[in-house]
Amino acid sequence: MEKAKTSIFLSDAHLCSFDEDTEAFHSLMRGAWQQGVDVFLLGDIFDLWFGKKNLTFPFQEKVIAEIASLSERGLAVHYVEGNRDFFLAGSWVEKFFKNIAAGELAVQIGEKKILLLHGDTVNRHDIQYRFWKSLSKNSLAYSLFSAIPAGIALPLARSLEGKLKKTNPRFRYNFPEDEGRAFASQASKKGYDTVIIGHYHVEKVITVDGNERDTMLVCLPMWKENRRYFYINEAGGSGFRKFTPDTPLVE
Repeated sequence: MEKAKTSIFLSDAHLCSFDEDTEAFHSLMRGAWQQGVDVFLLGDIFDLWFGKKNLTFPFQEKVIAEIASLSERGLAVHYVEGNRDFFLAGSWVEKFFKNIAAGELAVQIGEKKILLLHGDTVNRHDIQYRFWKSLSKNSLAYSLFSAIPAGIALPLARSLEGKLKKTNPRFRYNFPEDEGRAFASQASKKGYDTVIIGHYHVEKVITVDGNERDTMLVCLPMWKENRRYFYINEAGGSGFRKFTPDTPLVE
């Protein structure tokens, strides 16, 4: 289990160009480095992110370079892949992170044992998405896609991503509370105090009763919309905060 100090957690920044949202993200990362806070990114920091260097969008290079620079200076950045991330674990960007998890990541902060995942597979009833994920995350399909010249592959991927945004609204825009509670209950049996997910773009904290312990289920909102994140400190304190430059990230 990964050990961490006081940490912040955010998900779904969906950065897609170098704009004020990207600059705010840079500011938050620099603040974390200055304040000695670990950072956990729970997927979909970009609208699309491929593990092949030749499939990196130009604006992404500056964001990746900023993460690399801060990591070299001591910032611990952890990444959990989201549904818009493809084969980052083991790729050329892995060296810029403390770790990259393709699925789940277990971490301990103080006495809290925490399970982190993007959350896109929590809802077992979303058969349509699960089928799409099995196709899009297929290594053979990805290898074939990666062989396409970047000038063709990147616009094609962007077009497909835009079309997919409009599909499956029943599950995409509804937080699956019953499924979330069931997932957290199973995590509780494995010894976790907290489960943190993203993906559903809503801010929620739910306490799930367990036989031996209560487990807190946290759903992170879409960071790009309101720049809110969750924190856990080493003393056990936790909560949501809104990012404001020149303000401490953690109480």
